[in-house]
Amino acid sequence: MSQLPHDFWYRLRVMSIPLFILGYFAIAALPALINKGDETYLLHHWFVFSEVPSRVSKTFEAYVVSVEGKAVSPALRIETVGVLLSDDQHPRPYYNHVVRQLGQLLETGSTAAEAQRVQLESLVQKRPLVYQVVRIYYNPIDRFRDGTVISREVIAEYEVR
Repeated sequence: MSQLPHDFWYRLRVMSIPLFILGYFAIAALPALINKGDETYLLHHWFVFSEVPSRVSKTFEAYVVSVEGKAVSPALRIETVGVLLSDDQHPRPYYNHVVRQLGQLLETGSTAAEAQRVQLESLVQKRPLVYQVVRIYYNPIDRFRDGTVISREVIAEYEVR
């Protein structure tokens, strides 16, 4: 005799899948009951961000105003002009870190800013250029979408000879 879908064993197999899933989440929820406030991996993994970023962020960037006496208009970020040493000698995250540190030191008026400026200029090819360190306030989501910023303020201008 053929096995019908209404068979006892068939129903048991079909019902065991949701029961297994329900049991798994019940067991996985036990640590959440013990450690209140902590996120349990499989119960809370759908949260992309555990905290909301601020609406306004601040960063520092270096912009080239002129190269070898020729004005660059509008001013371009220093890494897009082609005056940096090759990426395999100094990777871009290192360059960005040096610029941000320089901006923070200039903003606080620290005497260590001069040494940081020398370190930044060691990353630049030995060509005459004028560059600015700019403080930028921006909304992270807007800047990601279309590149808009809230404000740009030049905090220092230097000349490399």
